[in-house]
Amino acid sequence: MRNFLQREETIPENLKPFSNSLAEAINDRVKKLVNNRILQISTILDPRFAYDEELWSKVRWGCVEEELIAFAKESENLIFLLFDIKLNKY
Repeated sequence: MRNFLQREETIPENLKPFSNSLAEAINDRVKKLVNNRILQISTILDPRFAYDEELWSKVRWGCVEEELIAFAKESENLIFLLFDIKLNKY
C-alpha cells in the first residue's frame, strides 16, 4: 500500500496527509496479522483469504499450513489432557 501511494503522483497535496495516515494504519494492521499465530491460521481457514498470493507467497502459505497442523496437534493434546483431568477428578 505504501509503495502504491508513493508511486501515485496524482494524489492531490491536500489528500497526502490522509493517504499517509491510511498507509500507516494498514501497515500497523498487517504487522499485527504477521505477528499473530491465530490470525495467520485464521486466514487459511477463511475461503476469502486462503491461498491468496496477494496476501502471502506460496512459500508463506506452506508455513501457515505447518502452523495450522502444529496448532491442531497442540489443541488435541490439550483436549485429551483436560478430558483426562476431568475423568480422574470424578
